[in-house]
Amino acid sequence: MSEQYEVLAIRYGTRESSAAEVFLNYHAYHEPDRPLRMDYFFWVARNAARTVVVDTGFSPAGGAARDGPPLASDAVHYYEELERDRPFATVANRPDLYAAFDQISELAQAPGTRVVAGHDPLVAERFGRSGPVIQLSA
Repeated sequence: MSEQYEVLAIRYGTRESSAAEVFLNYHAYHEPDRPLRMDYFFWVARNAARTVVVDTGFSPAGGAARDGPPLASDAVHYYEELERDRPFATVANRPDLYAAFDQISELAQAPGTRVVAGHDPLVAERFGRSGPVIQLSA
């Protein structure tokens, strides 16, 4: 039997940046630079029995629960990385990066599943919420 959790994203910081600073080889897209905000989140999964704080920090995420939204953390900072095939500027191993993209895309194919990008301000918009606390689960 699976335990059900309410999942929250808690924004604890924001940094102003630019697309050229954030995306690898942005000049190759031949688009003008633009401002790009980076939000910093940690996640809380809670139910009547327990509360779990998920802070993936700078290490790779250990996986995603099948009954909840995939928390992409630092594998996908912005939705644009997956949707427009634009890797983040700091890439240690490009094949591993694309393998993570493929895994996250596969997880997102499950009915009713939405990916939670690790630092994208669009998380609030895509989940229909605003403010520093975003409820990710129904």
